[in-house]
Amino acid sequence: MQITTALDQIKSYQKELGYNFKYKDTEAQMDHIRDLALALNVEVAEFLGWLPFKPWRPIEGQEFDVPEAAMELIDIFFFTANLWSALGLPTSSFEELFQIKLEENLSRISRGYNKSVETPKGETK
Repeated sequence: MQITTALDQIKSYQKELGYNFKYKDTEAQMDHIRDLALALNVEVAEFLGWLPFKPWRPIEGQEFDVPEAAMELIDIFFFTANLWSALGLPTSSFEELFQIKLEENLSRISRGYNKSVETPKGETK
């Protein structure tokens, strides 16, 4: 499935729930965007809840449920897609903007943006 298809499916789902992403004014739009951003933060917190995120405690005994964490990532994607729609951005522009941002991020590496090119903490080569 392409990302734009997923974005369109989420937009259709939201319409089924009664959201059309049409606002009476900019203030109403910003209120909805703020609500969505707050909900997105809650989903990120729920994601962390399924992982052993307490560095002061041993990993053993902490919740560690990758399938549940994956479902929270899907929820995060849903809210991100809702923000995309609430901003009035067409789903067709996602892939183009993604490529622009990816190229910018890759360019940062060549300009020394990252501290080192060593393997990140905990990863193996």
